[in-house]
Amino acid sequence: MGLHELWEVWEIKFLLLISLLLQVLLLIFTECRRFVKWPLLSTALNGALWLLYQMADSIALYVLGHMSLKTKAREQQQLMAFWASLLLVHLGGQDSITAYALADNELWLRHLFTLVVQAAGATYVLYKYVAGGSRALLAAAVLMFLVGVGKYLERIFALYFSGLENISKFLDRLEVPKKARNSEYRIPACLDNEESILQGAHDLLHLCMGQFADFKVWPSPFQIGAIMVYCDDTYPDTTPVGSKLLQLVGMQLSLMRDILYTKRR
Repeated sequence: MGLHELWEVWEIKFLLLISLLLQVLLLIFTECRRFVKWPLLSTALNGALWLLYQMADSIALYVLGHMSLKTKAREQQQLMAFWASLLLVHLGGQDSITAYALADNELWLRHLFTLVVQAAGATYVLYKYVAGGSRALLAAAVLMFLVGVGKYLERIFALYFSGLENISKFLDRLEVPKKARNSEYRIPACLDNEESILQGAHDLLHLCMGQFADFKVWPSPFQIGAIMVYCDDTYPDTTPVGSKLLQLVGMQLSLMRDILYTKRR
């Protein structure tokens, strides 16, 4: 068997493995980037992540289009239907990265159009290859298709709601309940506890969101109390707790990163 014939047999399987590998590397690299502190290594990770982010969608789109046009041997047809649905899951992306840069969030409409086209292509592949085959594999392919469409829709919604304009609209509609607005901030029993600082980061997150979206958010008395607790070295009528401001800001930036670049909310 020549190289050309060998490639004809293995090309789909090979490209599917490449697509899966890209998804795994995206998951690993996005988590590593959160903890890297050395500038040179951080730059290298960002470059590799950009390349993986671009290639992941391109490979999946190419393979799905290739499946729609090529005719395979009968013994591979049922698997082709399942693989087409699996590629939709790959296009849905990892929960840890939906956008590489803020500008990517503005491309949600393009991704919606891509979903319509690729879902139609996957449907065609299902129709083309499922006739007279295993019902169990057909059921698995249809289930995987539904999961892929749902995962891609989740990515589109994440991109849409992560746009700075939509964050501004959210803050404009936000109403602080009267009870929370007028109540005093309860001082945590131990500010050295990371969970207490994380709770403070959530309590003040709307102020941080306003800074990113250039939207003026006036702190309520409840939030002013939280600021006083985490900014002052000592708080009235308490023992010295030490300033936790830097740790609080770091957690807020981590939460904002999740909002702007991931599916996590």
